[in-house]
Amino acid sequence: DGLKWLERAVELGEAGVASKLGNMYITGKHPKVPKNYEKGMNLLQKAAELGGNGKYAYQLAMVYMIGLVPADEDKHRFWLKKAADLGYYEAVCVQEMEKQVFDGLRIPRKAAEKDIRKIEREEDIESLLNTDASTKCSNPPCEASDNAETGRFSTCVVCRQVKYCSKDCQKVHWKSGHKEACPGMKAEKEGAKNYRIAMIKNRIVDD
Repeated sequence: DGLKWLERAVELGEAGVASKLGNMYITGKHPKVPKNYEKGMNLLQKAAELGGNGKYAYQLAMVYMIGLVPADEDKHRFWLKKAADLGYYEAVCVQEMEKQVFDGLRIPRKAAEKDIRKIEREEDIESLLNTDASTKCSNPPCEASDNAETGRFSTCVVCRQVKYCSKDCQKVHWKSGHKEACPGMKAEKEGAKNYRIAMIKNRIVDD
């Protein structure tokens, strides 16, 4: 069947197919491909190891940063460097940004623990949203913006990745596609939280 052909292509060294199949196993969205994080990550790593222009190494680095697997800063940086060394432009940009922001940064333990609690409670939820500048209603036909005049928007109680100006917009968006997208968006947000927490923990110094 089709899955066997994809697996055969991976055996023949097709990096693009390995990447595609890896994503299918991680997300579990294909009816014939059961969700399997370990197998998916192995396939993404195989794609990255096949080289190319660094695209798949960069993809793997991002998965370890905000993906559907536990955040791992060391693995993120390892694959990001691989991608940058291969000249992949996005990897070079992200690597430079991270050096400027995080290298040499040290955080006192009490302050770090406070920041971690804040992330875990999602007090700063705006920084984790995928919406347009975190201001517009997530129901595409709606043009309402979250501001002092319209009042505070409410977020989806499951993924907390989208926000709405009204219950009506939330119902419309749920039926039009968010119902299927919600679990994946929740996982992406959790990945972002875990990565931020890992970055903080790696920079703690005793007061």
